[in-house]
Amino acid sequence: MAISINDALNLIYKTTEPITRMEIVNTLDSNYRIVAEDIYATKSLPRFNNSAMDGYAVKLSATGKTLECEENILYAGSKQIPTLKDNKTIKIMTGAPVPIGCEAVVPFENVTLQRNMVTFPLEIKNNANIRMAGEELRSGEKCIYAGETINSYTIGLLASQGISEIEVIEKPKVTIISSGDELRDFTENDIGEYELYNSNSPMFFARTIELGCDTSILNHFGDNIQEFKSQILQALQTSDIIITSGGASNGDKDLTKEAFLNAGMKMIFDKIEIKPGKPTAIGKINNTFVVILPGNPLAAMVNFEIFVTTLISKLKGSSAFYHQIVEVRLGDELNIKAGKYTVTLGNSEGNLFYPLKKQSPNMVSILKDTNSLLITTDQISKLEQNKIVRIIKLDEKMCEKEEDNIFNN
Repeated sequence: MAISINDALNLIYKTTEPITRMEIVNTLDSNYRIVAEDIYATKSLPRFNNSAMDGYAVKLSATGKTLECEENILYAGSKQIPTLKDNKTIKIMTGAPVPIGCEAVVPFENVTLQRNMVTFPLEIKNNANIRMAGEELRSGEKCIYAGETINSYTIGLLASQGISEIEVIEKPKVTIISSGDELRDFTENDIGEYELYNSNSPMFFARTIELGCDTSILNHFGDNIQEFKSQILQALQTSDIIITSGGASNGDKDLTKEAFLNAGMKMIFDKIEIKPGKPTAIGKINNTFVVILPGNPLAAMVNFEIFVTTLISKLKGSSAFYHQIVEVRLGDELNIKAGKYTVTLGNSEGNLFYPLKKQSPNMVSILKDTNSLLITTDQISKLEQNKIVRIIKLDEKMCEKEEDNIFNN
């Protein structure tokens, strides 16, 4: 029996435990990886009190006075830190450690200079233009959390702490298999008149790589259950997820589920109340997830984006595994056949969503123009132009908080 979209997602949330395998990688190679354990600062930021401006280091007693400027100039990287004398000032540059006894830095533009004599304004605030040691981050403070996805700026923070290696969760290992006697590899130069190039496997290979997986493809097996079962057993040796497309319906040669069940699969759910892609199913063989997607490329893509991206995020150990829902206006009127929860592909530009004009489960060419999905309930047959709608943006990051509602009523 088919289950709802929400129930399918909730089953993925509940049945998916993060991969526990960890590895140490070079910080420069850690982009987009998932942090395995909390990381604590080894150095305070800033490490020492330093000047936020080019100016003059003074004590508060310099207010309104004219002081002699010492010959020494403090630069970023200065090794010798002098003590500031009463009734004296020292020229200091941005990033330089402030002298001992300094209570403020007055910018060049706020003073009057005559030779080596500096006249200061009538108001100087305590610690003005001084970056205090540890005001951003203190040594020993947690600065990166387990489950965070590393990005360029995380790497900058790691570098600021002198951390050259980091422990991350291993990438999920994905094996992609597709079925169908009619399929041929896209590298073949010549195919039969009634044969098709296999577009699903390369498509999902590229997408899982984008999502941070270690992915391989097993050549399609044809519609032979014994041959398929042997490939399943081969894939089980190394895979966290096996993704297959095709053979998911109820035709005489749709043997995919039968082959996986014969190999020991326990079904998590079988069929979803969704259009397109109702035959989508997910199960497990021991610790390996099995994702059975439709053979039609558009239907397979829709269900991959809604369900498999969530599964992969959970397996990676990411704390963000919920879909990011964005509210926009509908750019064109949308007419839908009521009776099913329906996914409409479209393109979101700014605060507008434009449904793609022609879309059918078997299509491939329009997928490259799709960056958003709109899901309507079974009661909807029409949405007016300019209506506020909720969409899943495929180029948005997943989020840590579950949205209350992903549907348009």
